[in-house]
Amino acid sequence: MSAEKKLNLTETKWPESLPHPHEEKVFSIVCGNTHIKWAIHEGVSMDFSPVCCWRTKLLTDDEMNDGPPTTVLAHHLPQAALLAIFGRRSGQMTRKLALENSQGRLAVMLTIYLVSTNDEQARRIAWCFQEIPTRIYRMRPDDFFSKKQGRYDTMGVDRLASMKAVGDMIGYPAMVIDGGTCLTYTACDTAGQIMGGGITLGLMAKFSAISQNSKNARGMEAVSEAEQMIYSATDMVDQGKKLETFSRDTKQAVVSTVLKEYAFFLREVIKKYLLDIFLAEVGTVADSSSGDVEGTSHTRRKPEIIFAGGDAELLSKLLNHKHNGLLDPDPEIPPFDTKCCKHLMAFGIAVVLKEKQRKFKETPVSEMDKLLIGCRVAKQFVQPDDEGDYVYRGTISASIRDNQTEQAYLVLYDDVDTEELTLIELHAALTLYANVGEKLVSSLSGTFHKVVSQKKDASSGAANTMEELDMQVKNSASNNRSLMSAVVSKAQSNQLHGANLRENQNLSAVATQKPVPKPSTKRAPVSPSSQTKPKKPKKREPKMFVNRRLGKFFGDNETDLFFGVITSYDEKVKFWHIDYDDGDEEEYDENDVLTGLELYDRHKDLDPKLK
Repeated sequence: MSAEKKLNLTETKWPESLPHPHEEKVFSIVCGNTHIKWAIHEGVSMDFSPVCCWRTKLLTDDEMNDGPPTTVLAHHLPQAALLAIFGRRSGQMTRKLALENSQGRLAVMLTIYLVSTNDEQARRIAWCFQEIPTRIYRMRPDDFFSKKQGRYDTMGVDRLASMKAVGDMIGYPAMVIDGGTCLTYTACDTAGQIMGGGITLGLMAKFSAISQNSKNARGMEAVSEAEQMIYSATDMVDQGKKLETFSRDTKQAVVSTVLKEYAFFLREVIKKYLLDIFLAEVGTVADSSSGDVEGTSHTRRKPEIIFAGGDAELLSKLLNHKHNGLLDPDPEIPPFDTKCCKHLMAFGIAVVLKEKQRKFKETPVSEMDKLLIGCRVAKQFVQPDDEGDYVYRGTISASIRDNQTEQAYLVLYDDVDTEELTLIELHAALTLYANVGEKLVSSLSGTFHKVVSQKKDASSGAANTMEELDMQVKNSASNNRSLMSAVVSKAQSNQLHGANLRENQNLSAVATQKPVPKPSTKRAPVSPSSQTKPKKPKKREPKMFVNRRLGKFFGDNETDLFFGVITSYDEKVKFWHIDYDDGDEEEYDENDVLTGLELYDRHKDLDPKLK
């Protein structure tokens, strides 16, 4: 897996991580120890309900080296997912197809929610999506349950997601037993507080351990024997065979003993839950024929134990006293029903999105936020993208407010880069998009061009309204109309004819620098043009730049050229320290250094140190 490109994988932050209102579909992915579970969800209008769920094996090293990310990803997707991402159900899936398909949507970015207990698989998932306009958010345990709700630090986020789904399905109190690689159980009380749970080996892991340690015994073979034991256990339960205590067959003895061990253990867990939590808080159990009965403080209902995971059906039948009498009944256990639920974690993610959407929908937002968030923008850069286009498109994704700085907004570009822009910069970016729209793709349908036209109108309208709401934006727009006109004209020309912007020094000179960890105290550039897109650096010895002179433009129109010297390189953070001749200082990454050195070479005749 290449490490050249920073993977698009961040933790959730609300409301920024909510899907765009125009997103018709969002994805969720759960990375476990043995499988990846995927789901396509409806958009906000349908409360993010899962509509397509599937499971695949984990991503392997061989796969990662077997082709580009889009090809690897496509091997794990069904037709519905291929259509949503690439716009087709079959054939070779490419980055170009994904980009073209995304530009034909009102909401260009595809939002993905990741729940993972497997860090390596999470990184590989992000790698697979790196060439597709996506926002990948890794969900935090706090998204599902807070510490005030009983969550403890080491509790797996997968268990929390499952419990969130169960609470929404049947209400609280609730208990879920998950039969996967590990067998877990978790319980919540009537208030939705997590009471805790337990973890032990799953059935497959248990049979594998016995098989490995007993392979020399008569009737026992290698690890594959574990799978046969699972089949035998399933067959035994389905046929209602009595679990013998004294068996005369080795394999059957192992299967029967393990099933009894799990059955008696889980039955005690369920008994504890029913007596200490369910009945203690809800009261007497409702008769199964009468359904739910409204009580004075709680709804009385017959308790229902939810089973999930690969062994859900087997465990559910094993513990259900109505199923063929596999176990002798325990008169001390109140009657209860069992229910198997697939894709619980996908439903748990949907519940969180629904709750967050409703919460922040009611949160007051400014007129400017309502106007801007979700609009498309475009910016012209010195460095072209992989298709040779110097205009980068993006979406305004969130408002950023800081008492120490002016209001800004976060733009998420289609190449997954991000940038914070001021209102004046945003106005210029909206205006440019209103003129150039998406990339020209002549082969796409009329529907595509109709959607692009709608997005251009929205950006144009937002830019016009910004001038009415903010006097500084209006004044800046008036002062920069001629420059903006030149930028638009040049961008349209390059989009149509593929000319090289780097030959035009006037437009190159108005490109600002990428934000740095320790910014200069000089005023940041605010021209209609944008930051320099980073060039892919070649292998260089970092200290070779120390003591070299460089230059940088500052000021309202980026006309003030300042010179400085590279004084040192910090190996830990991989930044160079710059001392300007006027006493100011700043830290650069490699792209900034290369840009500064190039600028100095063009203007070194103005360097007072050489006079």
